[in-house]
Amino acid sequence: MSNEGKEETEKEYGLISTSSVGAILRNLIALEEQGADAFFVEPTFDVDDLLRLDDNGYGYINVLRLTDIQGKPRLFSTFMLSLLDEIYESLPKKGDIEQPELVIFIDEAHLIFNEASNALLD
Repeated sequence: MSNEGKEETEKEYGLISTSSVGAILRNLIALEEQGADAFFVEPTFDVDDLLRLDDNGYGYINVLRLTDIQGKPRLFSTFMLSLLDEIYESLPKKGDIEQPELVIFIDEAHLIFNEASNALLD
């Protein structure tokens, strides 16, 4: 490991041990080997696209098809959690409303939590 970028990283995130950096890199490599580089690039999708309405005020049904990703549980769970985080961070908090603005169905949702840490499960 080199010291390149270490000072900037420590300013922003604090001291990170060499063993933690190694663990992070190993997990990033595992995700990359499963094809994560195809999913996690900029720009990401626009959450507003999920909320579009037609001329009659009806919403659209959006289908996101991830073929053959069930065999890559780390990639699937990382992608889905990233997607859910993006939606959660983008939409305003409205409390209880009469009619939902967005409904999400996730087929094979249990795969999100396969091999999940206790912190994530909590």
